[in-house]
Amino acid sequence: MTDPKLPLEVIYDGECPFCASYVAYCRLKQAFPDVVLTNARDIPDRVAAFRADGMDVDQGMIVIYGDAVYYGDRAMGLLARISRSGALLQGILRFLFRWPALSVPVYVILRTGRNLTLALLGRKKIGSAERGERLN
Repeated sequence: MTDPKLPLEVIYDGECPFCASYVAYCRLKQAFPDVVLTNARDIPDRVAAFRADGMDVDQGMIVIYGDAVYYGDRAMGLLARISRSGALLQGILRFLFRWPALSVPVYVILRTGRNLTLALLGRKKIGSAERGERLN
Protein backbone atom coordinates (compact mmCIF):
# COMPACT_ATOMS: atom_id res chain seq x y z
CA MET A 1 0.00 0.00 0.00
CA THR A 2 1.36 3.41 -0.88
CA ASP A 3 1.11 6.43 1.35
CA PRO A 4 1.73 9.76 -0.41
CA LYS A 5 2.35 11.33 3.01
CA LEU A 6 5.51 9.29 3.53
CA PRO A 7 8.71 10.92 2.30
CA LEU A 8 9.97 9.51 -0.99
CA GLU A 9 13.40 10.09 -2.51
CA VAL A 10 14.77 8.49 -5.65
CA ILE A 11 18.55 8.55 -6.09
CA TYR A 12 19.51 7.71 -9.64
CA ASP A 13 22.11 8.47 -12.31
CA GLY A 14 20.96 11.69 -13.96
CA GLU A 15 23.40 11.15 -16.85
CA CYS A 16 21.96 7.75 -17.70
CA PRO A 17 19.30 8.13 -20.39
CA PHE A 18 17.53 4.97 -19.18
CA CYS A 19 17.52 5.94 -15.50
CA ALA A 20 16.34 9.50 -16.16
CA SER A 21 13.67 8.31 -18.60
CA TYR A 22 12.38 5.65 -16.20
CA VAL A 23 12.12 8.09 -13.31
CA ALA A 24 10.19 10.52 -15.55
CA TYR A 25 8.09 7.68 -16.95
CA CYS A 26 6.93 6.65 -13.46
CA ARG A 27 5.26 10.04 -13.04
CA LEU A 28 5.89 9.93 -9.31
CA LYS A 29 4.91 13.55 -8.75
CA GLN A 30 1.30 12.62 -9.51
CA ALA A 31 1.14 10.26 -6.54
CA PHE A 32 3.85 11.88 -4.39
CA PRO A 33 3.83 15.66 -4.88
CA ASP A 34 6.79 16.08 -2.51
CA VAL A 35 8.98 13.38 -4.08
CA VAL A 36 12.67 14.26 -4.18
CA LEU A 37 14.46 13.18 -7.36
CA THR A 38 18.20 13.26 -6.70
CA ASN A 39 20.94 12.94 -9.28
CA ALA A 40 23.55 10.74 -7.59
CA ARG A 41 26.28 12.69 -9.37
CA ASP A 42 25.36 15.76 -7.31
CA ILE A 43 25.78 14.07 -3.91
CA PRO A 44 29.24 12.43 -3.76
CA ASP A 45 29.33 12.28 0.05
CA ARG A 46 25.99 10.45 0.24
CA VAL A 47 27.04 8.15 -2.62
CA ALA A 48 30.17 7.23 -0.64
CA ALA A 49 28.06 6.55 2.47
CA PHE A 50 25.68 4.33 0.50
CA ARG A 51 28.64 2.48 -1.01
CA ALA A 52 30.05 1.91 2.50
CA ASP A 53 26.67 0.35 3.37
CA GLY A 54 26.93 -2.00 0.39
CA MET A 55 24.82 0.00 -2.07
CA ASP A 56 26.88 0.97 -5.10
CA VAL A 57 24.86 3.56 -7.03
CA ASP A 58 26.76 2.55 -10.17
CA GLN A 59 25.08 -0.85 -9.87
CA GLY A 60 21.59 0.15 -8.77
CA MET A 61 19.31 3.04 -7.98
CA ILE A 62 18.27 3.76 -4.41
CA VAL A 63 14.77 4.63 -3.23
CA ILE A 64 14.10 5.87 0.27
CA TYR A 65 10.42 5.50 1.15
CA GLY A 66 9.48 6.43 4.69
CA ASP A 67 12.14 4.83 6.87
CA ALA A 68 12.95 2.02 4.42
CA VAL A 69 15.78 1.99 1.88
CA TYR A 70 15.37 -0.02 -1.33
CA TYR A 71 18.26 -0.79 -3.64
CA GLY A 72 18.64 -2.18 -7.15
CA ASP A 73 15.87 -4.54 -8.21
CA ARG A 74 13.92 -3.86 -5.00
CA ALA A 75 14.04 -0.10 -5.71
CA MET A 76 12.84 -0.56 -9.26
CA GLY A 77 10.13 -2.96 -8.10
CA LEU A 78 8.88 -0.42 -5.57
CA LEU A 79 8.77 2.30 -8.22
CA ALA A 80 6.87 -0.04 -10.54
CA ARG A 81 4.27 -0.64 -7.82
CA ILE A 82 3.78 2.95 -6.67
CA SER A 83 3.99 4.81 -9.97
CA ARG A 84 0.97 6.29 -11.71
CA SER A 85 1.83 5.17 -15.21
CA GLY A 86 -0.79 2.75 -16.49
CA ALA A 87 1.11 1.85 -19.64
CA LEU A 88 1.76 -1.71 -20.76
CA LEU A 89 5.46 -1.48 -19.89
CA GLN A 90 4.64 -0.53 -16.31
CA GLY A 91 2.30 -3.51 -16.01
CA ILE A 92 5.02 -5.82 -17.27
CA LEU A 93 7.53 -4.34 -14.82
CA ARG A 94 5.06 -4.69 -11.93
CA PHE A 95 4.68 -8.35 -12.85
CA LEU A 96 8.40 -9.03 -13.29
CA PHE A 97 9.47 -7.22 -10.13
CA ARG A 98 6.87 -8.93 -7.95
CA TRP A 99 9.07 -12.02 -7.52
CA PRO A 100 12.82 -12.05 -6.80
CA ALA A 101 13.29 -15.09 -9.05
CA LEU A 102 12.28 -12.86 -11.97
CA SER A 103 13.32 -9.43 -10.76
CA VAL A 104 16.97 -10.21 -10.07
CA PRO A 105 17.88 -11.54 -13.54
CA VAL A 106 15.77 -8.88 -15.27
CA TYR A 107 17.50 -6.18 -13.24
CA VAL A 108 20.93 -7.61 -14.07
CA ILE A 109 20.08 -7.41 -17.78
CA LEU A 110 18.80 -3.82 -17.44
CA ARG A 111 21.86 -2.80 -15.40
CA THR A 112 24.21 -4.38 -17.94
CA GLY A 113 22.49 -2.47 -20.75
CA ARG A 114 22.82 0.74 -18.74
CA ASN A 115 26.52 0.16 -18.10
CA LEU A 116 27.22 -0.65 -21.75
CA THR A 117 25.32 2.44 -22.91
CA LEU A 118 27.18 4.72 -20.51
CA ALA A 119 30.49 3.22 -21.61
CA LEU A 120 29.60 3.81 -25.26
CA LEU A 121 28.63 7.40 -24.39
CA GLY A 122 31.96 7.87 -22.60
CA ARG A 123 30.38 8.66 -19.24
CA LYS A 124 32.32 8.11 -16.03
CA LYS A 125 31.22 5.98 -13.10
CA ILE A 126 29.31 7.95 -10.48
CA GLY A 127 31.56 7.15 -7.54
CA SER A 128 34.82 7.34 -9.39
CA ALA A 129 34.47 10.37 -11.66
CA GLU A 130 37.16 12.14 -9.67
CA ARG A 131 39.57 9.26 -10.46
CA GLY A 132 38.72 9.31 -14.16
CA GLU A 133 37.45 5.71 -14.26
CA ARG A 134 35.01 4.67 -16.94
CA LEU A 135 32.32 2.01 -16.85
CA ASN A 136 33.51 -1.31 -18.22
